[in-house]
Amino acid sequence: ITAGVLAVRPGRCPGLQAGLVLVAVTLAALLGWGVGRLLGAPPLHAVAMVVVWPFVTAVLTTVRSLISVLLGPS
Repeated sequence: ITAGVLAVRPGRCPGLQAGLVLVAVTLAALLGWGVGRLLGAPPLHAVAMVVVWPFVTAVLTTVRSLISVLLGPS
């Protein structure tokens, strides 16, 4: 969803926005990890959440950027 929002609304400075989103999803993943640990979630799943969410956002943001470069400005 986070990367989808970037794809639909890239904004005036897509690079800065992508960087801010990556920082935000990393902080949100860490918050989710902390809450999961407090609620007794298994450690493996908590670590996966911290790694996967920012990684998927970065990959989808990169793919969106590459597509926009290949297709030109809209």
